[in-house]
Amino acid sequence: MDHDALIEAVTTTLEEAAFLFPEICDEPTIAHVDGPWVAASLAFGSTMCGVLRFAVSQPLAIEMASNLLGIEPDDAMAVEKSHEAVGEMLNMIGGAVIVRLAEGLSLDVPHVTAVAASAEILGITDGADARFTMTNEDNVIVFSIHMSM
Repeated sequence: MDHDALIEAVTTTLEEAAFLFPEICDEPTIAHVDGPWVAASLAFGSTMCGVLRFAVSQPLAIEMASNLLGIEPDDAMAVEKSHEAVGEMLNMIGGAVIVRLAEGLSLDVPHVTAVAASAEILGITDGADARFTMTNEDNVIVFSIHMSM
């Protein structure tokens, strides 16, 4: 898949579904993010197999939940649903990505975990076929795709 098409699929989904407007940035930005992250992975398969990985800083996960649910970011439910929101966002992104990869691919269920530090995010995405980092205001988003035939 063309790298620019992959970026477009991710950013368009974030814009349309969660009202987030990220911009591509340099990878070292990840190392400067303090605090916890929320990471999700989503396997796909059929004629080709792989895993999509999506990680956001915890404040952005809360904003994402707030925007998806139509509630204020300081609402307790936004914090409570932040991990589910990241999983659902990856599911939507996955749908946009796999239609560009090949016909007949299917998606698994997203798996979401809390990640303590940005160094772990870099480890999760090592060896990716494609990886990019984006910022949305002061928050960071990391997306990667690992593929095998």
